[in-house]
Amino acid sequence: MTKFNKFIRSGEFESDPYRNEAIGWSLFIGDLKEGPVKQGIEIYDKNDLRNPENIEVKREIFKFFGLDADAGYEENLRLFEKEPEI
Repeated sequence: MTKFNKFIRSGEFESDPYRNEAIGWSLFIGDLKEGPVKQGIEIYDKNDLRNPENIEVKREIFKFFGLDADAGYEENLRLFEKEPEI
């Protein structure tokens, strides 16, 4: 796992920039009249693995766990539902 230390610490005492500690949800819609969401533009935090700018980081992490970063949830779930070959 030390291979991924570059993703865990961005500075000496800074926390993991890619972690998400959310345990609930809330609706924050702001002003949708003129906002980018109303226009269909997706907005991500700079450290969100869903952010297209982080695709290489996402691919590396997913590959480590045997997942395909370019596949959806259902496709990745099927990877673990297959019968093991004997």
